[in-house]
Amino acid sequence: MPCPNGDEIRDGASGLGDVFDKRKVRWLLGETLRDIGILLVVFAPLDAFFRNEPTALLPLALLFTCGLLFIALGIILETVE
Repeated sequence: MPCPNGDEIRDGASGLGDVFDKRKVRWLLGETLRDIGILLVVFAPLDAFFRNEPTALLPLALLFTCGLLFIALGIILETVE
């Protein structure tokens, strides 16, 4: 299908491989996971500290552990080639 500027639109899965750079996608996904992990590690304890009612230790520990796992997975995705 021709575009107004003369380029063609790629249809189907065969065209997507040319559009996305796999290294950049992996790097962006790793950075996003790392940022999510940092937010979990920082804000889960902060939220528990400022709540009126006491927070159970198990959910807080699970959120903290998930945050650390997201950080580690993000770093691994960013560095693997």
